[in-house]
Amino acid sequence: MQSRSLRKLKAHRRFIRAAIMAAFVVAIALPAMAQAGGASPWDNALQNMSGFFTGTFARVSSLIAVVFGGWQLMHGEPGSKRAVAGVVAGVGAAMLAANVISWLFGV
Repeated sequence: MQSRSLRKLKAHRRFIRAAIMAAFVVAIALPAMAQAGGASPWDNALQNMSGFFTGTFARVSSLIAVVFGGWQLMHGEPGSKRAVAGVVAGVGAAMLAANVISWLFGV
């Protein structure tokens, strides 16, 4: 049977180890947070993704989808009307989402 002081000492050591590990994690993450310049570290990454999905990539991919859907419609492929309607709805939703996000958050 362990004495009460020995159990307290072990609990104290566990607490010290946890505090040292937490300080180590904060010390490692601190330079990454400092590079953000006061803003959230996710701002730059999300801004780049927003530009990627609403910029040239979105326009080119929607143009390819519309051309492919028109080709299906022209050749009488089964389900082509539904595919073209889906493409038009998807492109419209993507462009509308970009406008709504920029209106709400000012990005």
